[in-house]
Amino acid sequence: MIVISESAKHALEKGRQVGATVERILGGEITWVSLAIQKYAGEYFSHVDIIKNSNISSGKYELDKTMACTTVGGAVGFIEKLIAGIAIDVELGSLKGQRIFNPTAETIIRTEDGVR
Repeated sequence: MIVISESAKHALEKGRQVGATVERILGGEITWVSLAIQKYAGEYFSHVDIIKNSNISSGKYELDKTMACTTVGGAVGFIEKLIAGIAIDVELGSLKGQRIFNPTAETIIRTEDGVR
């Protein structure tokens, strides 16, 4: 389950990126799962990337997707759909100067409600 704290909701509405990176063991290997949402140009950009620890130096991601959604709920729904097979309960928080993704540099999927 993905939760956004009240302070993170305020940061999100100001255009700041909120997110989290968690470590999981998938297929017997340490894997990093990064989740983030940012409001930009009136849309909520939702991002998920997954990379095995052994692939960090090569930058070979198992998954790297960004979607533009019309609502925060749609953005959270997109993340939850992509990580449905991974046990992750996390609170997205303000990243305080860090960024997980750049909404202007990503290949963006667009849908009305964030579910595709």
